[in-house]
Amino acid sequence: MKRPAATPVILTVDSPKTGIDLSRVNNRMIAQSPALRSHRPVRGRLPLPADGAAKSRFRIATTGAWTVIVEPQDTAVPFVSTVTGRGPEVLAYQGAPPW
Repeated sequence: MKRPAATPVILTVDSPKTGIDLSRVNNRMIAQSPALRSHRPVRGRLPLPADGAAKSRFRIATTGAWTVIVEPQDTAVPFVSTVTGRGPEVLAYQGAPPW
C-alpha cells in the first residue's frame, strides 16, 4: 500500500466473518512480527509508524473477506484522562504530561 513516506498512519482492519493474521513483510516478502492476530472476527485500528518508505507490504492470512483502510494519524481517538473501549484502537493522549 502506498502512503506518504514520512507520515505515520493508522490502519483500520476489518475481518467481519473470520479470524485474521496480518503481518508486515520486508522486501524479500519475509514476515515480521504480526501486527494483528485474531482467531475470531475482528475490527481494529493499528498505528503504522513512518519508516521513510513510500510503500508498506503486508501478508494477510484469512479464509474470509477483509478490508484495510489507511487513515491519517489525526483520526486517533483523543482522550485526556480515562478512555474505555473494546478491540484494537489507536489513542491520542491530550492531557498534561504525567510527570
